Amino acid sequence: LIFAFLFFMPNWTPRRAIFNFALADVQQEISDRERQIQELEKQKAEYEKEILEKQGAAKTLQNEIFIFDTQIKQLQLEIRTLDLAIQKTGLEIDETIKSIDEALSKIEKIKRSLIQFIRLVHQSDQENLLEILLKNRGLSDFFGNLESIKDSQEKAQVTIKDLKQLKTELEQKQEDLEERQSEQVDLKNIQEIQKREVDSRKKEKDDILK
Repeated sequence: LIFAFLFFMPNWTPRRAIFNFALADVQQEISDRERQIQELEKQKAEYEKEILEKQGAAKTLQNEIFIFDTQIKQLQLEIRTLDLAIQKTGLEIDETIKSIDEALSKIEKIKRSLIQFIRLVHQSDQENLLEILLKNRGLSDFFGNLESIKDSQEKAQVTIKDLKQLKTELEQKQEDLEERQSEQVDLKNIQEIQKREVDSRKKEKDDILK
């Protein structure tokens, strides 16, 4: 059962991180992207305010051109915001990949330790008390050996518990990675739609000016 657990691990092929940053640097880059996105959101809100003011004013060619120009600027800001969001998501993917690789490294170390514990316990199970007693010079060595075996068994139980916890964490990180990758695809699709919207607005403006 223990061996079955050891090798029943989530399938994961380590991959090279997207960005060559240390983990702390990745977190800083994510924060920087978030700050830039917030600044662009404020600017978009200002454009929206200007558009609403002009839409409430007299309908003139000048006002219509102003609205089209401002809507185009607003859409371009949206594209820039999406670009930053895509970068931010990419950094989050990179961060998740790093944490998965770290978890896998810990799991491998724990597995190696656990295998050593299991071998020791298995070896002791093959010997009866008389054989163990005869192998040792005296009673103190005999009881010391028994204590060592007991200690190894207890360590093995703790190690199995740690391994189970890491396995659960790894599965969660893999789910997070899949969500981030899906989110990045969605953002890119939305960005393409916004780019087409910019072209459409520019064409509408050109039609008015003809």
